[in-house]
Amino acid sequence: MDNATILHHYLHAALWTEGLDGEFDIKHFSPSAMTRAKSDVDSFVKQAKGLLSNLTPEMIGHDFWLTRNHHGAGFWDRGYDKDIADKLTDISQTFKEINLEVGDGDNKIYFL
Repeated sequence: MDNATILHHYLHAALWTEGLDGEFDIKHFSPSAMTRAKSDVDSFVKQAKGLLSNLTPEMIGHDFWLTRNHHGAGFWDRGYDKDIADKLTDISQTFKEINLEVGDGDNKIYFL
C-alpha cells in the first residue's frame, strides 16, 4: 500500500472540505500537521490492513478524511461492499475529528 499517495489525497481532501484548496496546497501544511497526518494515515492503513485491497490510494485518503470528520460522505456511500465499508467507517471514526486553521502570520496550516 502506498501510504505517501494516500497521505497526499488525504491532505487534498482536508483542503477541499475546508474551502482552502483554491489558495493553499500541501506545501502549506506545518511540519507538525504533516507529522500528525502521516501518523494518522499510517495508523489507519495498519488497522485497515486487508480491507483496502480493492481501493485506490485516492479513494482511501479522501474517504478516510471525510469519514473521520463526519462530513456526510465517506466509505459508507461510495458503493463498497457493505461489510468492508462498515468496518472502514468504524476504524475511521476511532480517530478524533479535526479541522484546519491557517496560522497567523506564517501562512501555514495547522490541525485543531
